[in-house]
Amino acid sequence: ALAPSKKRLPRAVDRNRIKRQLRAILRANDGLIPPAVDMLILPRGEVLPEFAALEKCMVELLRKVSTRLAQDTPHARE
Repeated sequence: ALAPSKKRLPRAVDRNRIKRQLRAILRANDGLIPPAVDMLILPRGEVLPEFAALEKCMVELLRKVSTRLAQDTPHARE
């Protein structure tokens, strides 16, 4: 789920833009998201980042989450 804060991004245009960008990044990198995982993404900050910077951060975050979940699953330890 994507939930940009109205307090941080008061303009609906900005909230919708960040949601569109995040959805595009998640669609392009869906192989990094482990199956059966629910995520809540809360964009922070009052300045909208450039798409390339946002994509770089999200891909890095998805890789970290994927790696950490792979280490924590019981079948990965066997």
